[in-house]
Amino acid sequence: MKKKCMFRLIFRSISIIGFVLISSHCNSNKTYQTTVTSYAADNLDLKAVTALAAEVKTAEEFEKKLNDPAKGINNLDLNEDDKVDYIKITEISGAQKGFSLTVEVPSDKGVEEQEVATIQYDLTKGKERVQTHGSHYMYGHGYYYYGRPMYSGFPIGGYFSRDHRPYRSQYGHSRLPSNFTSTKPASTEVYKERHKRSAKLGGYGSSINLSKKSVMTSGIKSPNANKVARSIKAPLKSPSTAQKKYQRSSPSKHTRRVRTSSSSKSSFSSKSRFGSGSSSRSRSFFGGGK
Repeated sequence: MKKKCMFRLIFRSISIIGFVLISSHCNSNKTYQTTVTSYAADNLDLKAVTALAAEVKTAEEFEKKLNDPAKGINNLDLNEDDKVDYIKITEISGAQKGFSLTVEVPSDKGVEEQEVATIQYDLTKGKERVQTHGSHYMYGHGYYYYGRPMYSGFPIGGYFSRDHRPYRSQYGHSRLPSNFTSTKPASTEVYKERHKRSAKLGGYGSSINLSKKSVMTSGIKSPNANKVARSIKAPLKSPSTAQKKYQRSSPSKHTRRVRTSSSSKSSFSSKSRFGSGSSSRSRSFFGGGK
C-alpha cells in the first residue's frame, strides 16, 4: 500500500514539473510584432508637391501654398502633437536649381530638423521638367516624382534667372508666419482619398509620374541632406538607427503591438515589423510614395 502511494506521489510530482516546464517553454516562445497602420509618408503626397512646384513663381509662394490648410497638401505630424507641421523651404543654389523641404521637430535636446524631400528643376529649353525626391528615411528608396510644365517653361524660371539672395525660410516649429494657423491633421484615410479624387478630376498630381530612379541628367546637392531628426514618432519607411531606438521607446499611435508565439509567426508574415518598409495594409499609388 505504501509503495502504491509513493508511486502516485512521484507520478504527480513528475506531471506537475512537466506541466510547468511546458508552460514555461510556451511563454518563452511568445514574441511581439508591431504592425503599422500608416506612415509619415502617407501624409505628404509627393505628386501634389511636384505639381505645385511646377506652378509657382517664387520660393516664397511655394512655401506659402505648400503650408496652406485650404490646399491640404501638407498633412505631416512627425512628432504626433496633433498639429500639422510647418514645412520650411531652403533654396538650393548653384548650377542645379531647386529646393530642400525640411520640418523642425522638438526634442529633449532642443529642436532637430528633418529633410523630407528635395525639388530639382531642369530649365533647359525644350527639356523642362521638375522632380521631387522623397527622403529615403520617410519614403524608402526609389521614390522620384517628375512632371513637365503645362505650357512653355516653368513660371519659376524667371525667379531663378534674376539676381537674388537664395531663399532660406525664417520660420519653423516655434516661429510661424502671422497668417499661418496650425490645424489638426486629417486622418490618413481621408487625406489619401482627397488626393486620389483630386488626381482623377485633373487636380494636383494628375500629370505627375513616378520613377524608381532620378530622371535628371545630373544630381542636385542639398545643404540639408544630412539633417535627420531623432525624435520622430510617426512611422518611417527606412528609419536611422537612432530613429528606430527612439520609436521603440516612444511608440506611435499609428502602430499596433501584437503578441504572438513562434508556432503562429507564419500567420503574421504579412505584417510589418516596426520601422520596416512593408506593411499589412493595402498600398495606394497616391498619397506620399506608395
